[in-house]
Amino acid sequence: MGAEPRFHTKRQGRRSSRLTELERVAVLLGYDLMPWQRDLFDVATEHRASGVPFFPTVVVTVPRQAGKSVAAKVLALSRCLSAPDQTVLYMAQTRMHAAKHVEMLAQDMLRAGLEGFKYTRGVGQEQIVYCVSMRRMLVKMVPWEK
Repeated sequence: MGAEPRFHTKRQGRRSSRLTELERVAVLLGYDLMPWQRDLFDVATEHRASGVPFFPTVVVTVPRQAGKSVAAKVLALSRCLSAPDQTVLYMAQTRMHAAKHVEMLAQDMLRAGLEGFKYTRGVGQEQIVYCVSMRRMLVKMVPWEK
């Protein structure tokens, strides 16, 4: 049983969203999306006919252990698979936290049978480069430090 969010933007039914695409990527990675993740993706990925998002910035606050990392991985990989030359920056409180999440995404991609990606480790150099059918993706770790 889930709780209703206190504050959120309501879905505009006439707008297109990328929910179906994100659900496919979640399944590919072996995840079942939670209701709040579906709602988030349905609203946050609403876009104009030109493909330009209605919401260029989306802020999500949910408690610990609620599925934020899964949502971030699904969104990052979906974005990178949907258009060429995408760069995704994953920010976390420290380099180690960010590196752990980039490594977890690489493991998910390997488990999913995705080919053509290279995961690089190294202090401050953690990244995934994915090259398939003329699409290039870079997922790079970025520490959130003041």
